[in-house]
Amino acid sequence: MTTLSTDHRSATGPAAGIALRVLAAAALGVSAYVHIHLAAHPFNAAPGTITQARLFYAQGVVAAIVALALLAVGNRYVWWAAALVGAGSFAAVMLYTYVNIGKLGPMPNMNDPGWLPSPEKALSAVAEATVVVLWLIHELTRRRSVRA
Repeated sequence: MTTLSTDHRSATGPAAGIALRVLAAAALGVSAYVHIHLAAHPFNAAPGTITQARLFYAQGVVAAIVALALLAVGNRYVWWAAALVGAGSFAAVMLYTYVNIGKLGPMPNMNDPGWLPSPEKALSAVAEATVVVLWLIHELTRRRSVRA
């Protein structure tokens, strides 16, 4: 039976589970900071109801909320939310870096084929991928401890 209590059990002990939560929350915090920082600058001038700035703000806020929930609760549902935020953000940055899909309905064309001159985009991509890797480690250790 899964409870909504803190689930930081792992095959290597509770300290490792807490460390995974802190690292994942920090990575989500990096993603949140980068998105909110970037939204505040170059993308605010874009016209439209759904602007790139608004999408970046929304992603930043969601990442920050999930990071705080991961620190406060850390149950499986919050871990899944963290994995989804990390994977979704990573997929979006990769898609819009390597594919020019154009405008999608009310969403602007967010194609940005470069990684430079700003290192923030790459930093955010690494942080988001890190969240997914940490979730995988958490899942593997959690399943191992459940079997034991």
